[in-house]
Parts: sequence; structure tokens; C-alpha cells
Amino acid sequence: MGGFVNRQPTYKLSERPGEVRTIDKIKAKLKNLRSPEKQADSDTWKPPKLEYAVLPDGERLGGWTTAEVDELDDLVRHQLHSRRAKFKRSMKGFGQYVRRPLGLFITVYATLITLFGAAWVLFLIGWISLGSQKDYIVNIVDNVLVALFAIIGDGLAPFRAVDTYHMAYIAHYHRKTWKRREKLGLPELWDHNDLPEQRKEDIAPPPQVDIESLCARRMPKSFARRIAPRIPKKYADIMIARNQTEVEPNYEYTVLSPEEQSVLEYHERKFSKSHTFYKPHETETHYAFPLKLLFAVVLLLDLHSCLQITLGACTWGISYKTRPFALTTVILCFSITCNIMGGVLISMGDKRTRKHEVIERMMKQELTSEAIETINTRRLKEAEERGEIDPEIRKRREEEKEREENEEIKKSWKSVPSLPKKLLGKGEDHRQPSLPVEARSSSSSTHVDSPKRAGSSSSKDKKSSRQGGTALQPVQEVPTVAQPTYPQPVARRGEGVVPPKKGVGQKVLAGFRKADLDRS
Repeated sequence: MGGFVNRQPTYKLSERPGEVRTIDKIKAKLKNLRSPEKQADSDTWKPPKLEYAVLPDGERLGGWTTAEVDELDDLVRHQLHSRRAKFKRSMKGFGQYVRRPLGLFITVYATLITLFGAAWVLFLIGWISLGSQKDYIVNIVDNVLVALFAIIGDGLAPFRAVDTYHMAYIAHYHRKTWKRREKLGLPELWDHNDLPEQRKEDIAPPPQVDIESLCARRMPKSFARRIAPRIPKKYADIMIARNQTEVEPNYEYTVLSPEEQSVLEYHERKFSKSHTFYKPHETETHYAFPLKLLFAVVLLLDLHSCLQITLGACTWGISYKTRPFALTTVILCFSITCNIMGGVLISMGDKRTRKHEVIERMMKQELTSEAIETINTRRLKEAEERGEIDPEIRKRREEEKEREENEEIKKSWKSVPSLPKKLLGKGEDHRQPSLPVEARSSSSSTHVDSPKRAGSSSSKDKKSSRQGGTALQPVQEVPTVAQPTYPQPVARRGEGVVPPKKGVGQKVLAGFRKADLDRS
């Protein structure tokens, strides 16, 4: 029959239902099952598209239309870019600041120093004629100025001496930690100003990947618990090897003894209660404050108090008729310079350690909450005009808000008698809490793709990077025992990377943006 009859027929044999391999069953099940992650993503709430506004935590804008969401975004944009809105916001903040005891004291204190200082200068240069009483009146104004300066310089001298005592312990244990880590051959800390608190034995081991957890990613846990033991060992090993990630060992642990660590934490807690600018560990908005700047600030403040005491002794101990004019002038100039330099160094440390993106996001969240409150108030007014809501509801909300502000101000005034305790590091703790060890940036510094924070490197680090960045070799304490080798410290941000060039317009906009963040 030629081509009409196939003398070598072929057949397509199918396996019986009982002979289907286990791995094929698993593949079919995984293909048919819906991923729990995708299901959770589809069921969760989708945030609206906002260009300038950032919704506060927990805010979902329930029942808002698209037009109202666009209006909210436009209000936040106006608050960010309008000079008039910035001025009104700053004046509102200044009004709230003056209503509190510390703000009122600083405002009155600065006003008195400005007025008496201006009068002193005008009397000396002769713009205001005093006749034969010039020396006597200038001496009175000079005594008033010295008394005003003594409120801060002489009044805070005992507390600054206690702060110097705490700072000495902080600096001692910082240097002791650095030297001990270098002696043990440990790599550099992610931030050498942020000493770790956890001990070596408290570090959690790297997570182990098992076949049951891998199956639970794609199916319910109860089903994965029954399927995992049936997977052949060959395929299970392949799946585990494919999903296994290499985790470098974590060397962010303290090398101090428990007694030394407790002493260090005690002095850090006392000093940070007395000075709010000092942060021993990473917080939500800042990294740890640099130790070198802390040392310089404390010494400058101590020198300022010593010079103020000397100025008061010379002014009140020597008669103005025989006292050299240059003596008090030179002491006053050096004293004011020390105080100003201390403030400048604190500002430098704050700008160096602040998290700009986090602070910007928090500022936008605050502006967004104010814009939401404005739109809700307008909604209530419109509902009142239509007769849908009783006008007493809006008035009651405004009264409650005002009552909360007044209660907060009263609470701040009640805390005035406890000010000496606060300066000594006692009393209620109002510090910004440090982040947990797991949430800090140092917890992920063992990965290669985790860059170090710019500005946290020491001169020793920069010198080693210029010499080629060789790995740190451990010290052989016992020659017969081989010591383990440790990884090379992670490369710092900005080293060896050429930043892209910015245009003139981008530089100007960046300057305005930075100035706005600093002012806020």
C-alpha cells in the first residue's frame, strides 16, 4: 500500500494516575495555587498618587474623591514653596515657643542682652551724649551686661563640671573600645561613634532555610507541612541551594566587660539627659553624635564658664575708675567667641549626623496632616451651611484642640522646678529613643552592598584607604593556634565614586531646599 499504510506505528503512552511522579504533582499544585503575597497585595489598600504630600502613618483618606486628593497635594505644594506660608508657619511656631517657659526665658534674655549691648555701644562711640556722667552710666550698663552673662556662664558652671566628668568616661571607653578591637583584629565599626551594646553571645545566628519554609511561600502552611516530607531529597537540596543566601558574620558587638559596658551606658544616659544634642546611638532622625565634636564642645563650654567667672571678678572686684578698659574687653571677646564656637560645633554635628530624607518626610507628613485638618474643617463648615451637621460639633472640636494645647503648656510650666535635676541628668527622660539594635544601619553593615554613612570615617580609615585598603590582619596571641581572618571593612560612601555634575539651576534649588530644612 506504499505510503497509505504505516508499517512502524508509534504510540503516545500516558502514565496511569497512580504513576504520576510526586514532583509533577507539586509543580501542578504550585502552578494552580495563588501566591499569598500577590493575594495580600491585591487585598490591601492602594495609596493615592501624591507628588508632594506624604500621608501620616495610619491615614488612608477614606471617602475622599480624586478632586479632594488633588487639592490636598496642591495645598502641601503651596506650603512647601510659598514664602508667605513659610513665614506664617515660622511665626506660629515662634508663638508656641514663647508660650513655654524655656522659650519665654530665652526670648526675654536675648532681648535684654541686645538692648543693653546696643546702649553700651552707643554710649561708648558717643552717639548718645551723657556729659560728665558718661563713665558712671557706662559702668552701670557694663555691670548689668556682666550680670546677664553670668546667669548662663556662672550659673551653669557646676552643671558643666558634672558634664565634663561624664564626658571623660564616655571618651575613655570609646578609645578603649577602638584600641581593643584593633588589638583583637576585628574590623572597623560601621559608625565608630556608635558603640554596639549587644554582646558576642547575644548575636542571633544566620537564619537556616528549610524545604518547608520554601513551600510555605507558595502555599498555606498546613499544606506545606504535608508536602515538604514527600519531596525527593535531590530536588529539596536543589531548592535549598538556590534560595540559600550567604550571610557574612556580624562583628558589631561590644568588647567591653559587663561592668565597663554598664558604666559607659550610665554616663551616656546622664550626659544625653543634660544635653539634648548628644545622641550616643542611632535614632530615627539622627546618627550618633561625633565624639571629637563632643569633646571640643564640652571644653569650649567649660572655658566659657571660666572666662565669665573671671570677667565677673574683674568687673565687680576692681573699681571702674582704676580698672583697665582693655582687660574686660579682651575677656568678654574671648568668652563670647567660645560660646559662639560651641554653638557652631553643635550645629555642625547636627547637620553631619541628621538623616535628611527622614526629616524631610516627617516635615511633609506634618504639612499633610495640617492640610487634611484644613480640608476637614472646610467640610464641616459646608455641612453646617447645608444644615446637615449641628454647628456645636465644630466648636466642640476646636475647644478640645485648644484644651489639649493648654494642657501641654501647663505641663511644661509645672516642670520648671525640676530644671536643676534635668541639668544633672536626673528626673523625667525626654530624650529621643534610640533605635533597636535590629533596626540600626549597623545591623546590615556586614553586606557588601551596604555603604557606610558619609562623615563617620576617621583619619586612620582615610589613611588606610589611600594606601590601598588592605584587609585588617588579626593579632596572633598564641603562635601555635591559627587565628581566623576577618573581612575587609565595608567601603564608605563617596570614596572612589565620582558624583555627577549638577547644573547651576540644580545647585540653586538644592541650596534653597537645604536652607528650608535647616530652618524647619
